Amino acid sequence: MSEALNLTIETFAKSRNQAATDAMIAALDTGDVDSFNAIIAGLAKRRSKAGHTALLQIWHTLSDDQKAVVEEGRGHMGGALRDALLADKRLFENACVVALRFGEFDLTPTLITIGEHPSNPRAIEAVQVAVNLIANLNVMLHSPRSEDDHCDPEAMRRYVLESLDRSLNRFRKHKRAALVEAFVSLSGATSNTLNTILDDPRHSCFQTVVNTLGKSISPGVIHLIFEFLKCENAHVVVRNIVSKRSDAAFVAALTSFVSTTQNKHVTENLKHIHNYHWLEPLNTLADRFGEERLVAIARLVERSGLKEPEALSFVEAMLKTECQPAKSIACEMLGRFRSQRANHVIVQAMDNPEPKVRATAIRQLLDRSIPDLLTKLMKLIEDPCEIVQEAAREALTEFSFESFLSRYDTLDELTRRNTGSLVSRVDNEVVPKLRAEMESQSRKQRSRAIEMADSLGLLAKVSDALIDRLEDEDHLIRVAAADALQFCTGTDVRDALMAALKDRSTAVQASARASLIYQGVPVAPAAPVQGGVS
Repeated sequence: MSEALNLTIETFAKSRNQAATDAMIAALDTGDVDSFNAIIAGLAKRRSKAGHTALLQIWHTLSDDQKAVVEEGRGHMGGALRDALLADKRLFENACVVALRFGEFDLTPTLITIGEHPSNPRAIEAVQVAVNLIANLNVMLHSPRSEDDHCDPEAMRRYVLESLDRSLNRFRKHKRAALVEAFVSLSGATSNTLNTILDDPRHSCFQTVVNTLGKSISPGVIHLIFEFLKCENAHVVVRNIVSKRSDAAFVAALTSFVSTTQNKHVTENLKHIHNYHWLEPLNTLADRFGEERLVAIARLVERSGLKEPEALSFVEAMLKTECQPAKSIACEMLGRFRSQRANHVIVQAMDNPEPKVRATAIRQLLDRSIPDLLTKLMKLIEDPCEIVQEAAREALTEFSFESFLSRYDTLDELTRRNTGSLVSRVDNEVVPKLRAEMESQSRKQRSRAIEMADSLGLLAKVSDALIDRLEDEDHLIRVAAADALQFCTGTDVRDALMAALKDRSTAVQASARASLIYQGVPVAPAAPVQGGVS
């Protein structure tokens, strides 16, 4: 193409004179490809309905590269496209293709109007194009917005919804269910029109709306259902649909949504859902879903309001899978129920090979009457896994050192020893706590601590603290310490008792001598007492 011709076309493209458009349209018949490409580029840039109409007339003859050139006029061809939708068959078809390619959402009202007339031969195609445009708009609404995209999808959504809203008022006449479905996909949970329909089962659009919510896999429809769940007191129709929908796409979306959402209204609404049809048969869950999905399902069911029989059946099914996280989450549900069956399931879970599952099950034991529970928990304290040990100790708080200390003075000797043997196994901080008591400012507490060491069977482990008590200011404490040390071994114990033979108190001396004799250490007989000293 000559430089002169190129300059002429560029000049025509910038000109506001309609004659320039006419000249360029006339030049479309030129046989030169370069000239043709330059002309269609020029027509695309001009804001001329006639020029754009000419491009639409030849759209089906253009190559992909040429169509890309015409696409530069995107956003400026609305007038020509709108007229083309009302023109001959070829122009109508080209306009539909271009509208979808360019994302000309503002043509939706025109397409809806055409589609509402059953006698119009293009009605069905117009409805389909409108629905496809709305589907594309839905994708934009639920996708990150491109920096190059100058279309505001939210503003366009409101614009299109106005037309769809009016169309719903005419539904009894046109019966275009696809337009109702499109409305549902774009509307929000706070839509007055949508909620009015859901409140009235006799509404002409009610069944179509329910079918859409119950079957559509449109991102907009699924998003709408979740938007309802985020509302306080979600509509009962929507909750029923969530309970009944079993298609794979929805189940995947629902479980993912619940796993990543901590909205309090979602939790409250899920509590009103007592069953999910897709859960059955429970024994095939592991076959139907991968581990990640099983975890999400467990989270969903745990937050939902399944009745006890169904919930326990679900937990039992989860415990039979190999998915440890799902089993642990399911076990947390057991704390809600107090039946014998629930107790039985907890006991089963306590024997599960997964440590986290055992630990979770143990934490559900609060205030339960289960045969041989104490024996089972004492066994679990010796579990090789620390998390299980810790859970068992938490379940045995009545055998903590603090609890034993608070009740000690009310217990008889036999009970003290029986309880003490359990406390020494349950509370792994019992030794430092006992040492702290022996160092108390209170003489009564120090004396009781020495007694408790005997009841706990921990005299040998606190022998150094008992040795320190041989220096106590109170001679009765020193006597008790010397008596207790007879059950301890070691050179330091023997040396301390030997030193106590020189204590200023004859009672302490006597106790030290008795302890040494008990240990088989030879000591000289006590000197005759000439004057009582304490």
